[in-house]
Amino acid sequence: ASTWVNGAYVQVVAATTEADALVGMIALATNAAEYEVDIATGASGFEAVIATLPFAGLATASEASQIYTFAYPVEVASGVRIAVRCRAGAASAAIGRIKLIFVKQSDLVSI
Repeated sequence: ASTWVNGAYVQVVAATTEADALVGMIALATNAAEYEVDIATGASGFEAVIATLPFAGLATASEASQIYTFAYPVEVASGVRIAVRCRAGAASAAIGRIKLIFVKQSDLVSI
């Protein structure tokens, strides 16, 4: 694979069951490289990016997953499909796992 080329979207949630807010991501990269993860909503083939997260993988794939928190919640309406895709600065790099961290929008409080 070439560097900084978008991978295919992978569905994370077929349809949200309530209005949610994305507040973070847990990722396990395969090697020490720079990565970007696009989080998108919409039907397969018609995804629209709602957030892009840059991060750096750890030195080896055997190291622990990394947790990334967002600067602000990213709101997602009820009934929405969520998918992710990745690109990396190294041709052999890949992300082994991604987990998105959600909270209900109704659980958020204004500050």
